[in-house]
Amino acid sequence: MSKQLSLSFFSTQSPNGIALRDAFVQLVKRLDFKLKMSPHPTVVDVANACWNDDVVVFDGSIEDEGHNYEIAFEPLKGMRHALIVSRTPLPLNFFGLRKGGAPDHPDTLSNEEILDYPVMQCSSEQCNERREGDSASFSFDMDGLLWMREDNLFPIESQQLELVTEEGKPITCPRCGTAYRVRRERRDRYLYLALPVGDGTQGKNLQALPVYRAEQI
Repeated sequence: MSKQLSLSFFSTQSPNGIALRDAFVQLVKRLDFKLKMSPHPTVVDVANACWNDDVVVFDGSIEDEGHNYEIAFEPLKGMRHALIVSRTPLPLNFFGLRKGGAPDHPDTLSNEEILDYPVMQCSSEQCNERREGDSASFSFDMDGLLWMREDNLFPIESQQLELVTEEGKPITCPRCGTAYRVRRERRDRYLYLALPVGDGTQGKNLQALPVYRAEQI
């Protein structure tokens, strides 16, 4: 008789997060997994799940009602049996080994689209083989680092971006004089900050980063 696989799910407390949690309850029943959930999880609970359970699902959505990053466990990002899902774009430096389950900026995903992701990833066969070292692709888009090596890009101070956006003034390339109209995206990006447990900074695990788009005039 094969061992029943265990799945720990860490949901947000938003209405959409609770709806996703309830949908996972039904999903786990169909997959015949043993579901583990804590009503008030801590980072220790996430760590224990990462070390002891066959599958860990972490809802990384950032919504008006809050987020889960105060209980995020840093090694979670590098574990093949961990699925990081989200309705909103993930922080720039918080992503799982398995690609999918979260939208690219500035898009969003519905719970239904998220559920299509774990169903594909959480089959008993794959979970049994996860410790054998399957070839998982990284979800981090390396194209986002092109600014570090492209000669035709130039640095702009954040204060300058804020000013030209507010005043509607164009910004010009210092090399060729090409003018651009700059606008700020409605949705910010975030950086995840791994903070020590119990340091009194709950809720400050994310640093907001504005996103600007330039259009040639």
